[in-house]
Amino acid sequence: GYELLRRKKHEFDLVGGIAGEVVDAVSDDDKKRYNFSNKAGELSTVSLNAGLSYRRYGKLIHSDNRQANNFICIELKYHFLFYNNPMGTNLDGGAVTLGVSVGSINRKAWQNYRKL
Repeated sequence: GYELLRRKKHEFDLVGGIAGEVVDAVSDDDKKRYNFSNKAGELSTVSLNAGLSYRRYGKLIHSDNRQANNFICIELKYHFLFYNNPMGTNLDGGAVTLGVSVGSINRKAWQNYRKL
């Protein structure tokens, strides 16, 4: 991501990416019933996404002679979807995702990161 703002233990980033996604539009039961191949009913797309990320760093943790900073991250992204579904329902459009992650970064990496 691209850092927009960093203040003490708070950080806001602009995030984005490119992904490939596949949706199985036909149930396994219908594939068996109508003798479809395993790939039948699969719709694929390239997904472009962009959003904002907020990260809050916590207290310094001491364990096993190592030091680390823990953090919680909340990420909100919009996905631009371009499904190829010939002769079917148009599934192009967008989706919104909200992600939450928890982690830690060791003290040395944290210090190097803060120098950037």
